[in-house]
Amino acid sequence: MTLRPRASLLLVLLGLPLALSLTACNKVQTLSINPGPGIEVLTAAGQTAQYTAFAQEEMGSAPTTTANVTTSVTWSSSNPNIATINSSGLATAVGAGYVEITAVASDGAAATSDLTVETAPTTTITPSITITPGSAAETFVGETTQLTATGNLTGIGASQNLTAQVQWLSSNAQVATVNSSGLVTAGANSGTTTIIAEYGGLTAIATVSVTISGTGTTTGVPSLTVTPGSSSETFTGETTQFLATGNLTGNGGLQNLTNTVTWYSSNAQVATITSAGLASAVGAGTTTIIAISPTGGLNASANLTVTISSTGTGTPTLTITPSTESETFTGETTQFFATGNLTGSGNSQNLTDQVTWSSSNAQVATIVASGSTAGLATATGYGTTLITAQSGAVSATAVLNVIQTATTPTTPTLNIIPGSVTDTGRGVTVQLLAIGNLNGNGAVQNLTNTVTWISSDSNNVSVSPTGLTISQVDPAYGLTGGSTITAIGTTASGSVITSSVVVTVVSDQTTAPVTVVPTLTVSTIGTGSGTVVGISGTTQVIDCGNGGTTCNQNLATGTAVTLTATPAAGSTFVNWTNCTTTSGTTCTLTVSNDVTVTATFNQ
Repeated sequence: MTLRPRASLLLVLLGLPLALSLTACNKVQTLSINPGPGIEVLTAAGQTAQYTAFAQEEMGSAPTTTANVTTSVTWSSSNPNIATINSSGLATAVGAGYVEITAVASDGAAATSDLTVETAPTTTITPSITITPGSAAETFVGETTQLTATGNLTGIGASQNLTAQVQWLSSNAQVATVNSSGLVTAGANSGTTTIIAEYGGLTAIATVSVTISGTGTTTGVPSLTVTPGSSSETFTGETTQFLATGNLTGNGGLQNLTNTVTWYSSNAQVATITSAGLASAVGAGTTTIIAISPTGGLNASANLTVTISSTGTGTPTLTITPSTESETFTGETTQFFATGNLTGSGNSQNLTDQVTWSSSNAQVATIVASGSTAGLATATGYGTTLITAQSGAVSATAVLNVIQTATTPTTPTLNIIPGSVTDTGRGVTVQLLAIGNLNGNGAVQNLTNTVTWISSDSNNVSVSPTGLTISQVDPAYGLTGGSTITAIGTTASGSVITSSVVVTVVSDQTTAPVTVVPTLTVSTIGTGSGTVVGISGTTQVIDCGNGGTTCNQNLATGTAVTLTATPAAGSTFVNWTNCTTTSGTTCTLTVSNDVTVTATFNQ
């Protein structure tokens, strides 16, 4: 603890006028920290200790004046690799060792205290991603299933919700698609698709089976159903998503009609409902939720009961979940939730999008203040920040620690997803995504529009500057074509990093082509008679003799044939018709298509 006479600090701490400071005498200004030296010991990385700074001033025989100046002093740590401290005096353990915590006032008065971190154990796990549920079944066009990705991308700390961070892909978009939030929507085709969640080389898969009825009803009677058939809500603002399904023509499989029908609530004082079927509780009671077809000739309904408690302490409540969270790299996100009751009467409610969010240190993490993504914090540096949810005079806080660890990426990365592509026929498009971090430090980013895309054979598969591939060929049945698509990025050091995938194009023919064998037909006409014999090489391929006036034979395409006409006794050969080359009684031709050659005999 350092003692320094400072008359001017009295102005800062007590707000006294300048005249008073000039007439004061025999003043001694001191600064102290609580807890004092040797008192505070932390035992694990991420643990925190709150330090408080006090300024004391003695004025002769007058009583000592003490003021809390925690937020007015400048805090520092002698070794941020052991412990950090923020502007509010909150120290956070990082690694094992000893560190000095120092507070300095604006006039130079200072005080120190030591902090010991005995150990900094961190549970290490294998980085992984898991999709929940692992499988799902859908039965009508437009039906949806929400998938959730959880895991740990760094191998340090607890499992997190990664749904908004991973890249979502469907292996067969004709069966089902998946959006960036993991919402799967059934397509028009029955089948199975693999849903992939990918982040920085880590992947997880789930299987979605879609069974769409193609036959429809035998009566052609239109149908409409609302699900759930009944629901209950317990606090103002609670919501229920209603779905309308059916078939308005009565022919074909069931469809999602939620956005097609018109929605009504029979009692808007109990609950309202949006045009998308989302009902919100307003007051206690029962209402009927009604869906009406566009023509008005078909409707379906469900019951919604709202029970709102009128009891309570009358004291507003607000809580943030989680109350403490750790992140390990810049760009990592944490979703904070606010719950409570701002009037103090009734049940606890989800207030996440009703409060205003703030971060005490934007150099450590920022947070979305309001809107649809309110409460989403993103790490911007390393240290500790206080997350605050505020509504009027009611507030709550949580602690967010961003810890730099040995596993923080340091090598530039670049990957393409999906890892391989197979197109069927010409004109098929597939969007490739380039992800990674060209700086090698921080979160994986979408680099699709940053890298340069090239194709090894643009005559087979071309690629746009935004990673959209288009198949340019349609191979014959049983054959394939393709190209290697490469993404090229430039790292922070100026070096080049690449990643490639192979796009294969297969024939869009589902059956082998039928080979048509040409037919050689020989006819004999006229008043006389005779025979015609055909030779290919040394092999006789056709003999049109006494068996009839017309004969034919299937021959391989390109077969060269020499026909020789021999008249019967009493007859003479006249000529050839439809023959390529003739010489007396000889006709020479190549069979490429069906052909009919006529030999004329007269008496």
